[in-house]
Amino acid sequence: MRATSQAECATHAVGERAGRHQIKHLCLLGHDARTNAALGRLLGKTFHFDLPATFQDCLTLLCTRGRVHAFVVDTACSGDSFRLLEFLFQRQLSMPTFVFTAADDTDLGRRMEKLGVRNIYRKPRDIWSLAEHVRRELGLTGREMGPRTRAATRDVVARAIDFIADNLPRIRTAADVSGHVHVSREHLTRQFAKYTGCTLWDFVTICRVEKAKELLHESAMPVKEIASRVGYTCLSSFFRAFAGHTGLTPNRYRKAIRNPRAYPELVSRSWGASPCTEALKNPTR
Repeated sequence: MRATSQAECATHAVGERAGRHQIKHLCLLGHDARTNAALGRLLGKTFHFDLPATFQDCLTLLCTRGRVHAFVVDTACSGDSFRLLEFLFQRQLSMPTFVFTAADDTDLGRRMEKLGVRNIYRKPRDIWSLAEHVRRELGLTGREMGPRTRAATRDVVARAIDFIADNLPRIRTAADVSGHVHVSREHLTRQFAKYTGCTLWDFVTICRVEKAKELLHESAMPVKEIASRVGYTCLSSFFRAFAGHTGLTPNRYRKAIRNPRAYPELVSRSWGASPCTEALKNPTR
């Protein structure tokens, strides 16, 4: 089937489904396996997950009447994710759409707003908010998300996330975090990866890099001081972590964001892809 006819069929199929109340199929585009697994655990058996590989696969699913009832899109899949959002927006399809992203920049927010996307969540910090909003949007708020043990685990992981974000300079080992939430290090690291799709220490590194990017952008602070403020005692470790997530050294990143016209090739490297994507896709790195 040609792409144009697929688009026409998809538009018709969505219109046919308007007003249906039995929501079962979620289409997850561009997510890594751990994120898919974490969403599956949080949403339980309420939904069936479709996992298309490309935009064309999404059209095929849309053409299958009764299949797709909402999209959860990761901007890390770049072209396909924005192509899908543009398709839905241009045809004014009443399809609930949620964006889950590791990026946090104003350009992304503006681009999403132009495409009519209001439901944007940070990875992995907002995964529970994402799951709850999916359920509410689809009229399933009356069902419990799981037993009390799951709620307790969620609370532990949520408190760990908040502690990490607020105490970057103080954290030296995973035990520093587990001690704050009063569980064993082994239990926390296991449950953190299970319910967020990201390992505990990768999340610490992501938070440090994101905070460093903010300081590089908003201040004239020396790189050495920035490294200390985000929790690095060794400057070479900071440079290695920062380059691993952005593809640039801190100094080159600062040049790129302050003078994008002079360094277009650096801008494309630092903004063209999510700085946290590789860490989330390769959590054992």
